[in-house]
Amino acid sequence: MYPDVSVVSMSSKPIRIAVVGAGPGGLTLARLLRIAGVTTTVFERETSATERPQGGTLDLHTESGQLALARAGLTDAFLRVARYEDQGSRLYDSDGRLLLADDDMTGDRPEVDRTALRDLLLQSLPPDAVRWGHGLREVTPRHDGRYDLVFDSARELMKRADIFETTKLPTKDLERYGRTEIGQHMMVARNMLEAGVRFVKVGSYGWDTHGDNFNASASLVPKFDRAFAAIIEDLAATGLLDHTLVIAMSEFGRTPRINGHVGRDHWPEAWSIAMAGCGVKAGAVVGATNALGTDVKDKGHDIGAVFHTWFKALGIDSKKVEYNNNSQPLPLAHDDMEAIKEALV
Repeated sequence: MYPDVSVVSMSSKPIRIAVVGAGPGGLTLARLLRIAGVTTTVFERETSATERPQGGTLDLHTESGQLALARAGLTDAFLRVARYEDQGSRLYDSDGRLLLADDDMTGDRPEVDRTALRDLLLQSLPPDAVRWGHGLREVTPRHDGRYDLVFDSARELMKRADIFETTKLPTKDLERYGRTEIGQHMMVARNMLEAGVRFVKVGSYGWDTHGDNFNASASLVPKFDRAFAAIIEDLAATGLLDHTLVIAMSEFGRTPRINGHVGRDHWPEAWSIAMAGCGVKAGAVVGATNALGTDVKDKGHDIGAVFHTWFKALGIDSKKVEYNNNSQPLPLAHDDMEAIKEALV
């Protein structure tokens, strides 16, 4: 097989490919796909590149392994670690006694240590291209031809206590996210997403401003804005935002009128949410309130429509019945509502 990569997409959605296994083949494929402009992530069961010694050597054929490395732009790096002298293949026992010798090989199959080959392939990829500690457990086909991959990452996550250690967070990150409770929690959320956790919720408290609303908001809003902007920026920088849906929302809005305690009470008639990431249109503003802020202007959207929107953004068919309760079908989202098309790409 000629190891060249051409990618043709019949969909308007960006192609994302998961490669399972960070061996030489998987890493070379990831390198070739990234050169072709395809977002590719390698998932490996081992927790790091040094968890298990690779050991042994490989001999690469000119028309297979060497050609793939050439297409990946790694010929020079390979030649620096390859061995052309003593082309023979020899097998020794544990005491060093020669068991088998084959010295009739030609010079077109140089040997390379597995560890050295893996290292040069890892160095050719961005640090975020490989997710360590992700053992594949299940592959589920979607309705649109794509697949959901489920990994045994919880056990590996338990070994990563450093993810939750906020006292050791970099000073630069602390300044960007803010030295606040929500800032630290948002940094932990980012670390969890980078470690492969599929659903993360960050809570923020103190927003129930029935009294002293303006002073409370003057303290709360800047802290949230700072942390929220920072996590969006970081997810975008690592490519995670392309396949992560970020949602900022509360239970309801606040009353347009100020009460006797200089506060604002509960107001479910009009409120808003913010979304970023996969499947949603960046910079879009959908809907508005009337001039007094007492109600939604024109057409409003119920929470059922919002759930359809979230599922649609994630590539999940929200009209498909997934659950059955004693012969009673339970849809994923309100079956009388639709996704908010203006919010989707």
